[in-house]
Amino acid sequence: MENIRVLLVDDDPELGRMMTMKLRIEAPHFSIRNVESGVECLEFVKKGEVDCVLSDYQMPEMDGMELLAAVREVDTGLPFIFITGQGNEGLARDAFKGSADDYFTKDVGFAHFTRIINSVEQAVRRRNSEAERMKAEEEVRKNRARLEARLAEVEARYQSTVSAVAEGIIIVDRTGAIADCNRSAERLFGLRRDEIVGMNIFDSRWDLRLGSGARFTPDDRFVRAAFDDGMTLERLYVKFNKPSGVRASALVNAVPFYGEGGRPTAVVVSMLEQ
Repeated sequence: MENIRVLLVDDDPELGRMMTMKLRIEAPHFSIRNVESGVECLEFVKKGEVDCVLSDYQMPEMDGMELLAAVREVDTGLPFIFITGQGNEGLARDAFKGSADDYFTKDVGFAHFTRIINSVEQAVRRRNSEAERMKAEEEVRKNRARLEARLAEVEARYQSTVSAVAEGIIIVDRTGAIADCNRSAERLFGLRRDEIVGMNIFDSRWDLRLGSGARFTPDDRFVRAAFDDGMTLERLYVKFNKPSGVRASALVNAVPFYGEGGRPTAVVVSMLEQ
């Protein structure tokens, strides 16, 4: 592994130096610092200069459990391992309950230093993996936010442009239902957008007729051409009844809108009242 910054906390300076010497021999990739109190430890933690804390349990002023709680307030995921000469099941249970990563006793000769080194490495590896995962998730969130902002900007520009044109514009799906419209369409039909959206252009209430007098129906040649053949239709002359009963006429253009399958899924229809 890369260099791991280990902070050893023990109020016994002689014992601390001995442990540091042993760790440096067994784990040369550890960069070890010694402090004798929890207060000193917190200073390093607050500066972000620690990858793992190895702490004694019984210490004056601030014991190991108090130090662990204080460290968690600063950095919830910092690896924290107890090494104490007062080991028993009760202390070990309290340590893990307080979110310590591991717990070791100060055995004579420190024969289990290999286990301690492995525990430090695994705890730091978990921490780094979690940090990478969170970083990746944050990047995904940022990218999604940027995309949503961009889409909102494009949508706003589209709505602004579509609303400003003189032609009434409706978007019609394959069933003939109107999925959207602009303000000019509202004025053209004399209806609000929420009244227009959902209506069907083949509904008899529209009484839409071509200049030749033929009714708009799903079987009309130009409808099949727009949806099935992808043809752009220009300057069709259409007559229709407004809800007020007034007979009106308009020049119509129809442009297919293609979906993922490569076939038209909707038709954008512009209507200019004559």
